[in-house]
Amino acid sequence: MKTMHFQDVISRLEQTNGLLQDNWCVPRETGRFLHVIALGLKAKAILEVGTSIGYSTLWLAQAAARNGGRVDTLEYFEARQQQAIANVKDAGLENTVHFHTGQAIDLLTRMQTQGRSFDLAFIDAAKQEYIDYAQLLQAMMPAGSCLIADNTRSHRKEMLDFLNYMEHSSDWTVAELETPNGQLIAYRN
Repeated sequence: MKTMHFQDVISRLEQTNGLLQDNWCVPRETGRFLHVIALGLKAKAILEVGTSIGYSTLWLAQAAARNGGRVDTLEYFEARQQQAIANVKDAGLENTVHFHTGQAIDLLTRMQTQGRSFDLAFIDAAKQEYIDYAQLLQAMMPAGSCLIADNTRSHRKEMLDFLNYMEHSSDWTVAELETPNGQLIAYRN
């Protein structure tokens, strides 16, 4: 298949009726927000927890490519991961993204054991596990890095322990964005 341009793939995904919503993808505004944050940080080592079909991955990967970096993205569901791989390939960003399939906690534990570190992490997966992700990521995110968690308003009850942990941690400076779904953005002190 001929490689499409990034924006062509984004448009195709957005114009396919119900595709993004049915696969728990972030809205366009969140994708653009992630892209701008990654560019602003000049992030080269980006982690995404929750690939789905790769919509947010594309936004992060476009920034990573511009920054000379890469995205590691984690997804539990193999079928969604395969769609994401195809979408990233269609956008010509396959050399920028490394896909990992499995339980996020297991994959993050392995990455931590390998000594991996990240400039930017985006969490959009099992809401009740956000606390576990944050605790594992804390050791993999140096001072000056940034963690973004999605759905802090829409799924607040499922992640109160995470929100409390982040708000009271001396390791993070935190702000919550009052978008429709809500995002927490945290700077690693």
